[in-house]
Amino acid sequence: MNTSKLRSFIIIATLLNISVLLAIVWAGWGRAWQAETTPALEDYLQLNAQQVLQWRQAEQGFLVQLEGNESAIHQQRNALIESIFAEELVLIEVHRAQLALAKLQNEQQHIVVEQLLAERAILTARQRQLLQQLLTQQPIYPSQFEQLHKN
Repeated sequence: MNTSKLRSFIIIATLLNISVLLAIVWAGWGRAWQAETTPALEDYLQLNAQQVLQWRQAEQGFLVQLEGNESAIHQQRNALIESIFAEELVLIEVHRAQLALAKLQNEQQHIVVEQLLAERAILTARQRQLLQQLLTQQPIYPSQFEQLHKN
């Protein structure tokens, strides 16, 4: 493999890993809110009745999009793994599967950012500050792939 192809492969692999990490962080953030000890986000942000209504309306489409995209990411991830470990390795298929996965992960990030922008429009300055602090304090866990190789 020449230096240019190797460099491109490393860049794509790094972007893929970052995208996977972002998806894992987002999934972990959602699970964190399901714990009984964690107050509802609406309560934490002290949303008023009008804000709660707007928040829930904004969330409906977001959750449907998020779930659909997560399902597509899962399927494409499996397709990538299958192409990597196929009996006959076809690198062009591996790279196509990798690019398709990266595209889905980029769409996932776009969905999340658009939701955060919609939420931002609903919140007061103080509530935005609370949400920003909450989001930046969320832990970033190592990927399952990374955990497998560390154990």
